[in-house]
Amino acid sequence: MVYQRLFKQDENLNLSTHTTCRLGRWYLAPETQARYGDNRDFQQLNEPHRIVHETAHKALHAAQEKNWSQVLLEINDMESASLDVSALLDNLSH
Repeated sequence: MVYQRLFKQDENLNLSTHTTCRLGRWYLAPETQARYGDNRDFQQLNEPHRIVHETAHKALHAAQEKNWSQVLLEINDMESASLDVSALLDNLSH
């Protein structure tokens, strides 16, 4: 969604947070906490997930200001954190 908004230069800055998106709701669900709460990969998931949302939000704001170098920095950080999230989720699935 962030890429679509950047590409279209969409002025909508509303994004879900790391606690209101589907992954965040799953992460915070009591059933999920009971099942994975003691798992180290699960415990490490929150921070990179938060960073994905934070940097996406910053990228959209930078785009509104036409600060393209800042957009690229934020997207780079978002992608890095997203890879961390994917790796942690992959570990949980095994």
